[in-house]
Amino acid sequence: MTQTNPTAGGLRELIRDGENGLLLTPSIDHLFDRGFISFDENGRILLSPLLASEDLKCFGISPDLRIAGLNAEHHDYLALHRESHKF
Repeated sequence: MTQTNPTAGGLRELIRDGENGLLLTPSIDHLFDRGFISFDENGRILLSPLLASEDLKCFGISPDLRIAGLNAEHHDYLALHRESHKF
C-alpha cells in the first residue's frame, strides 16, 4: 500500500490513518510516489506531461484508468498529493 502523503517529519497521525493509503499495482505505485500520476476526486488518473505515451504503454496504463472506493478522507489526502506534485 502506498501512502498518499509520506510521513516524513514525524507525522505519526498520517501513519495510523488508513485513509492515507491506496492499494496500487507496483508500477502505478512507483509513478504515484514520484509524482508522475495522481488521481482526482472521482478516482480518474491524472498524468504528468513528462510521461510519454510510450511510457504509459510500458507500464500498462490507460489514460482512462480509474480507481474506485474513494471517500472524503481520501479526497483530502489526494488533494495534498496533487498540490505537492503540481497537478
